[in-house]
Amino acid sequence: MVSANALTFLGHFTVYTYVSLLFLTAGVGPTLIGPLLLLCGACGVAGLVYAAKALDHRPRRTTIITLAIVIGALLALGGGMPALIPVIAAAALWNGAFGAVPSIFQTCAVRTRAVSPELAGAWVNATANFGIAGGAAIGAGLLPVIGIGGLPWVSAALVGTGLAVALAARRAFPARP
Repeated sequence: MVSANALTFLGHFTVYTYVSLLFLTAGVGPTLIGPLLLLCGACGVAGLVYAAKALDHRPRRTTIITLAIVIGALLALGGGMPALIPVIAAAALWNGAFGAVPSIFQTCAVRTRAVSPELAGAWVNATANFGIAGGAAIGAGLLPVIGIGGLPWVSAALVGTGLAVALAARRAFPARP
């Protein structure tokens, strides 16, 4: 699960690092960037609430649904650029679903019982930090080449790879916690 976590965070932060530029390119005025980021954060809380209700009973299903929504929203974001309303709607959905991601990977990593809960948490945290830094670097390298409208497509591919790795990790979803 830690590999899937790293890939998912890589994907998310490839474009999220540049979300302000994404909004500006779609026509959002500079004074509305803060409120839009607040909206994305509120959507993330909604995603966390979903995970809190679903994760304990159906961890595999929750993981699949959440990452599929992230991927779909990233694809919609890439396809919607630079139209304002599709970009805002896709960003809200993407960030809403991503709000569940840290809890999902933390829970699944602990449930595998491959290592102690403390070590599992440390690995999840380390791979998330790798994904944050690596995603920002990937985005920085690609931004001048493919532009802001191309980053969501790369992000979707990385998160999709993370989903494939998670699906292959059958031990990450034991029937009992």
